[in-house]
Amino acid sequence: MFSLLDQLLAMHGQTYFISERVGSVLRRGLAFFPAAAIQPILQPLLARLVASFSETGYASFIWIIGKTAAKFGDVTRDPSSSDVVGQLLGGAFQEVSTALQQLVEVKSAQAIPDGE
Repeated sequence: MFSLLDQLLAMHGQTYFISERVGSVLRRGLAFFPAAAIQPILQPLLARLVASFSETGYASFIWIIGKTAAKFGDVTRDPSSSDVVGQLLGGAFQEVSTALQQLVEVKSAQAIPDGE
């Protein structure tokens, strides 16, 4: 299912209402599925969210990264798994922070979309 959503974002993620609908499905999937079922797609999920935010500046992508961090924040008990998840989430937040900094350099805060 994620590959379909990933393709939708890749092809149409710059269209606000499509990105919002896909984001809604992703947020619900994060709540519905256990962390063990999501962990195999964690890296491509975070990569797509970061890339989509970098391309659009839509805040909903940051929210989904936050929901992902909340999902995995207290469920990883295996230290090796925890390290990998921590690195993936930390890297995603670092990349989004860099993208936001670049965005603020060319746009005013009021011009950055945070919803319609």
